[in-house]
Amino acid sequence: MVLHDWCNYLSLTDEEIDAERGVIKEEWRTRQNGQMRLFQTSLPITFNHSKYSNRLPIGLMSIVENFDYKALRNFYHDWYRTDLQAIAIVGDINIDEMEAKIKTLFSKISAVKNARERFIVEIPDNEKMLYSLGMDKEISTASINFGIRHKKSLKDQTAADLKNSLLESMVASMLFSRIKEEVQKPEASFLSAGVSYGNMARANKAFSVRISPKPGQQQQAFADVLTEVVRAVNFGFTQSEINRTIIEYSNYYETQIAKEDDKSHESIINAIKGDYLDNEKITDIEQEYVIAKQLFESFTLEDLHNTIKRLYSKNNRYLNVTGVEGQNNLTEEEALSIINKVENNVSITAYTEAFEGKTLISGLNIQAGSITNTEKNKELGSTTYTLSNGIKVHYKFANKQKNIVVLNAISYGGKSLLTDDDLPSSDLLENIVQMSGLGAYTATELLKVLAGKTASMSPSLSEITENLNGSSSTKDVETMLQLMYLYFENPRFDEQAFQVLQGVIDNYLIKRSKNIDEQMKDGITTTLYGNANPRKRVFDQGFVNDISFNKIKSVYLDRFANPADFEFYIVGDVKAEELEPLLEKYVASLPTINNKELFKDVTQEWASNKVDQDIFLAMEDPKTNVNIAFKMDYDYSVKNEFVTRALGAIIQLRLTETLREEEGGV
Repeated sequence: MVLHDWCNYLSLTDEEIDAERGVIKEEWRTRQNGQMRLFQTSLPITFNHSKYSNRLPIGLMSIVENFDYKALRNFYHDWYRTDLQAIAIVGDINIDEMEAKIKTLFSKISAVKNARERFIVEIPDNEKMLYSLGMDKEISTASINFGIRHKKSLKDQTAADLKNSLLESMVASMLFSRIKEEVQKPEASFLSAGVSYGNMARANKAFSVRISPKPGQQQQAFADVLTEVVRAVNFGFTQSEINRTIIEYSNYYETQIAKEDDKSHESIINAIKGDYLDNEKITDIEQEYVIAKQLFESFTLEDLHNTIKRLYSKNNRYLNVTGVEGQNNLTEEEALSIINKVENNVSITAYTEAFEGKTLISGLNIQAGSITNTEKNKELGSTTYTLSNGIKVHYKFANKQKNIVVLNAISYGGKSLLTDDDLPSSDLLENIVQMSGLGAYTATELLKVLAGKTASMSPSLSEITENLNGSSSTKDVETMLQLMYLYFENPRFDEQAFQVLQGVIDNYLIKRSKNIDEQMKDGITTTLYGNANPRKRVFDQGFVNDISFNKIKSVYLDRFANPADFEFYIVGDVKAEELEPLLEKYVASLPTINNKELFKDVTQEWASNKVDQDIFLAMEDPKTNVNIAFKMDYDYSVKNEFVTRALGAIIQLRLTETLREEEGGV
């Protein structure tokens, strides 16, 4: 009934339209910031002054505030009409019964006579590169977005389209991997960069290069990233890169096939929508993989080389630069000169790599332990293993989500046991551990070792716990446990990665210095906890000065020193007989000590029992953030937890009804 009413019978009363005007205006105002203003500046260049340049979906506030009621009703009946509508229903239903209901309800809706023609907006071609430079008082860091538009077929997809899609995706993926290698060098001129090829409008796709240059290095960053693109255009890709990417794509297909029976209703609906709205073929994933495997076997070095050459075309280029006042911003003339020099640079050589045949645990001599006790919990349907080194592993087989296995290892302690001096460094612990790689491998090498594997593991430090969180497909549980083993036994701390991180931090400090949302957050923190609370510090230069590579390393080695202090939980689609020998090899082999820790209560009190303060900030587009909090003692129980959630839901509903719907004020 709701869908039926939306399709044709909205009442659209004057009162409701007027109430919604205020809501839309407040949504628009909330989103207005320096980044949004610069995004609007870039639209005419990105979309070459087509209709896409003139309107964001939310519209112009001059129209929202002043349009006639009839204009909105006409728009609704012009475009929300039967010949443009389709109904998709997915679920546990009786198909014949549901089809009859649909016919009964929806066949009564009359077709619109003399319907307005639905047109497709074409983005005009351009031979000369389009350029924009935008600056804003609230933006203090630069960015560069270089793109090349391509026409997109609107015909029904075929196997040929699948072939092109795979080639284009592989090219973007391999090029992105090369650029990620460069960004991990301290001397790199850019903090991050990305390459993609995808949809930009109904009839267009875009090959896009996004760059975050280091301060004062816009020109060099653009030249360096463009050099990697041109290197691929000139010489193509290596066979090892292609092989590794095909393994990754094949693993993706196999993972999806294993989870086919567990596909969500939403994903099926989205496939139907894609077919109806964008002519995207709905395929059986197994049949598609059969075709994809044939395509993978046929792909040659020349195929991939020709693809990047096609994407890097001479026409329909655009460049949007976010500049910073007072800096040497990349001009149009400089950009054209850099492009010309890089494209004609005869000293650029082919990309090379020598990294094949290595495994995650190459060179390690792991002495397996044993399972010394097994306890069954009938109520939970779980098993607890006690290992020879004292570690306890709680395991439950569950295949509600096919082909997914999850591991959590949790130990009490966390940041609550750290000194005040170690706290700033502990906040960057996860970043350094991830950026450093693992065991014998750098972060770049680790990605290559794990190519084709669906397994991940990440350590983290919370206020009262240290954690290892991992997941894998059923076939890659061993890889997940190998990662866990290495994070305990052979973590890697790379000073070069710390140098790279320092550059990112310095840029973040500059970026947040004019960011209104960050200033609001800092204002709340200092208001509640004061300016000198060591556990509630704002992220400023003083905080950054107290971060130390050696402290990060010592905190990690201290917090993850004793695996026996962790409780291990493994839940998922892996049988006990497959898991048990892996536990003996990778978990029971970990050295342990007989020591258990607890956390400390380091809850920080507010500066006073009653805080009532207004914080005023200068803004280009004024907006207000109201925070109301009540702090009280709380006796934890499952009942109290649910009662509190219910209270929150009720209050949320009342606030929505009054402040948003009745007053149109937020």
